[in-house]
Amino acid sequence: MCGVCGSVTESSEVWGTESRRGGQTLAAGVGFAVGLVLAVGFRPGSWGGGDHGNRVAGFLLGLLLCLIGGALLLLDTRQAVVVDPVDRVVRIESRSRFGSKVRKTGFDEIERVFVRTLAGHHGGTPAYVVAARLRTGKDVAVFVGFYAGQFSRTATEERCRRLEGYLG
Repeated sequence: MCGVCGSVTESSEVWGTESRRGGQTLAAGVGFAVGLVLAVGFRPGSWGGGDHGNRVAGFLLGLLLCLIGGALLLLDTRQAVVVDPVDRVVRIESRSRFGSKVRKTGFDEIERVFVRTLAGHHGGTPAYVVAARLRTGKDVAVFVGFYAGQFSRTATEERCRRLEGYLG
C-alpha cells in the first residue's frame, strides 16, 4: 500500500516517463556560469588583504561548480522509468553520451512505495521523489532527476499512487 493513499487501481498498460532534458541542461549551464563568475572573480591574483580565506573559498567553490556543471553538460544523462505490468518489472534506464545502465526491479521485490523529500530541510526549495522500499530493506529512488512536478508534493504523490496501482 502506498504511504500516501489507500486506494489502489490496477492497470495493464505500460507506463513510461522520461526526465526533462531542458531542465537538466539549464541547471548545468547555470551552475557552470555561476562557477565561472566565482572562479574569475576570486582568482588567485586577488587574494591579498584581510579576506584571503573568503577569496580562496570563493575561488574553490567556483571551480567546483564549473566542474560539476561542465560534467553534467558533457555527460547529458537522461533517465527513463518504464513500469511494465506484463513482465511485472520497473525498469530504470540511465543514458548518457558514454553509455547506458538499466536497473530492473520486479514487482515482487518491492515491499512498498512512498514519497521522499530530497531537499528543503533548511529553507531551500524541497524536491520530491518516489522511492521504493525493497524486501531486502534497501530504498531505491524511482523517479529522481528533472521530472515535471519534482517540486510539487501533490504531483509526486500522484506518481506514487499510480505506481502503487501497478504493483497491486
